[in-house]
Amino acid sequence: MENCASCSAPLTGPYCAACGEKKITPHDLTVSHFVGHALHDITHFDAKVFSSLIPLIIKPGFLTAEFMAGRWKAYIKPTTLFVLINLFFFFAHRGVMSWDADDYIRATGANAAKLVEQRAVQRGQTIEVYKEHFTEIAKERQHLTFFFSIPVVALTLLILMRRRLFVEHLVYSIHFHAFALIWLTVGLQLLFWVILRPLVWIGLANVVTWLGQEPGLNYLVGVTLGFYHFAAVRRVYRSRWFAAVGIATALVLAES
Repeated sequence: MENCASCSAPLTGPYCAACGEKKITPHDLTVSHFVGHALHDITHFDAKVFSSLIPLIIKPGFLTAEFMAGRWKAYIKPTTLFVLINLFFFFAHRGVMSWDADDYIRATGANAAKLVEQRAVQRGQTIEVYKEHFTEIAKERQHLTFFFSIPVVALTLLILMRRRLFVEHLVYSIHFHAFALIWLTVGLQLLFWVILRPLVWIGLANVVTWLGQEPGLNYLVGVTLGFYHFAAVRRVYRSRWFAAVGIATALVLAES
């Protein structure tokens, strides 16, 4: 009896009963099979991308509910989905989390400009050089804060919803932060152009300016992500609407 090449368990068929490894045959090493298998993986992966990204955006909590129900096969795994969206975020490099020093100065006012000048003098650098240094440090801190908020959300849910396991809350948090990356890099841009831009045309430019800077921008992000939390909590945990409002509010505050 042959043994599995991966785990050495006895083979009783084309696939190992212990680890699932397939027994290699001469047909597996033909060019036609190699190309066909590669095309199948690519098309199957593309199908999973669409079946995962679309509900992630338009059906809050759907992927988490499917995960908890044990229906994993049709969707990208939570960690894989998060990594893919992070790659997109890295290449897109847009949105709230890509603000530079000038963005922070405009958002916080004249005092910030004076502080930048003082710190540049203290470091013996020109303002332009210090701004570059400031921007790099700020981006690193933004990214670290974002990643640390994943377990924070999971722990908050564990406290509020003790009837679930921590890993289930962690999956919820990963799915939420995957959506948040899309929202911060693409969604807010669309919101400003599609919804807020018309406010300028009707004479409410001051409102749009306030929403485009801190603290208005923080309120805008918090409210929109809070609505996503509300809908996701309702779907995943079957919470009543007033309980979902409280949980969504707690999650937004936990991340702030």
